[in-house]
Amino acid sequence: MLRNAAGAGITATVTYDATTRTATLDPAVNLGADATYTATLVGGASAIRDTAGTPLATASWTFTTGPAPTVTSYSPGSNALLVRRNSNVTATFSEAIQGAGTSTFTLRNASTGTAVPASVYRNGTTNQWILDPQEPLATKTKYTVTLSGGSAGIRDLAGNPLASRSWQFTTGSY
Repeated sequence: MLRNAAGAGITATVTYDATTRTATLDPAVNLGADATYTATLVGGASAIRDTAGTPLATASWTFTTGPAPTVTSYSPGSNALLVRRNSNVTATFSEAIQGAGTSTFTLRNASTGTAVPASVYRNGTTNQWILDPQEPLATKTKYTVTLSGGSAGIRDLAGNPLASRSWQFTTGSY
């Protein structure tokens, strides 16, 4: 059995490999990041027992899933003013991530919602990612940066999703 911290059961399938004597529990849903779960092997006459019918003593243990990635810094800053029109946007994550690209790291004109064509790439081997607009940004215009998390968005290498995040900044005359 698998239960979350509130005690609710998590639907899962169990397979058993008799050769290696390994039971594998496979949850039907992705487990939440930074969440605690309890796994229980239920023993007894009508539960887990050996081939001779001797019941296993019930055993439980808890575990916590890995942490979700976070944004540790970004530029331009939230509500920054007079940002240079040829500036790149950067986001640095707490750990290595996957799923960063033009659909998950976006820049839009805050008034019109129009997406700014840009490329997204990693800064060498660091955890910093760069959004590089293809053209200089418009003068004195507010922009919204969005980092999209979720199972199909930005997530760490173990699959823990980033909590989506956005912020705005305004360009200057240059």
